[in-house]
Formats: sequence, C-alpha cells, structure tokens
Amino acid sequence: MPHTLVRIYLTENDEALFLKLLFALKKEGIAGATILKGICGYGRTGAHYKGVEVLSYSFPVILEIVEEENKVLEVLDGMKDILKGRFITLEKVEIC
Repeated sequence: MPHTLVRIYLTENDEALFLKLLFALKKEGIAGATILKGICGYGRTGAHYKGVEVLSYSFPVILEIVEEENKVLEVLDGMKDILKGRFITLEKVEIC
C-alpha cells in the first residue's frame, strides 16, 4: 500500500498550532507524527538563526507524518482551514 511522507513547515512561534495539529492527527488515527526543531534556516517568511547579538529567533519546526496516502490526503483535506498558507510537502515513501 502506498505511503506518503508529509512535512508541514512551521516556526517555534506556532507552538499552539503544531501541538493542536499533533493531537488532531492522533485523534484522526494517524499512526505517528514527529515534531522536529531546526537549528537554523530561511524561507519566504525570513531567516531563522542564532546569532551573537541575540539569543534566538523563532527557529524552524517541521511536523512529519508517514501514513497511507489516502488517509493522509483525507486528514489534510479536513485540516485545510488551519493549514491555510502553510508550506506543506508530500512525497511517496517506501516502508521497510
């Protein structure tokens, strides 16, 4: 059965959102999700890094999900309102 890796790109400032997403995914029966914290990065919303002059900026956070393709698409469709404007990638993966 085809599986999909979903990455939802957020920042530390989105903590309430990524925790809400994490618990919603569990409630929807997604087998597992992981929140990864980046150490630096940049994108359309600006730079995220730690510098000498500041303690930190809002570091990047990625919420990853690996699940059956049809289930992922159904759950994401149901969350489209809270995910509006977020950068989300999907790629087919093989589970070993």
